[in-house]
Amino acid sequence: MKPKHAQSRSLPARSVDRVLASANPQAAGGPSFGRRDWMMLGAISGLLSVAIGAFATHGVHDPKAAELLKTGAAYQFMHSMATFACATFMQIGARRARFAPAFFLPGIVLFSGSLYALALGAPRWIGILTPIGGLLFLLGWAVLIWASRMIDQPNKSIYIGTPRGRAK
Repeated sequence: MKPKHAQSRSLPARSVDRVLASANPQAAGGPSFGRRDWMMLGAISGLLSVAIGAFATHGVHDPKAAELLKTGAAYQFMHSMATFACATFMQIGARRARFAPAFFLPGIVLFSGSLYALALGAPRWIGILTPIGGLLFLLGWAVLIWASRMIDQPNKSIYIGTPRGRAK
């Protein structure tokens, strides 16, 4: 047993986290993205997908490269729109939809980005990133399925199965 004077007096982990969060919300949990941030990133992604699709159609003469660019742009556009759909889901009560853009947008970077890189001459090993991005897309859609269970259930909170105001 340690002598009394040698014992350290430290705050419990939860107290430390609470203090950090109150002093600097980003220090406790990293950067926090709100609906506006996701919508802005989705809009930027949509703009880029249209530009890349136009480049694939009008500026690339290699058919294989054009096909890779078009596929990447189509998936990028589709998941940019899915990011906007998340805001609609949240508006109608599916608050869990706020987690989906965190899968869709990195999925765009990995899936579409790797296709763009391959079309522009990157080494073939970059193609390893494509299925990882596809997996992130699938996870984002799974989150939307999970979130949709909250629609038209006004007595449920964001906590699974816990009525509002009765959190334990």
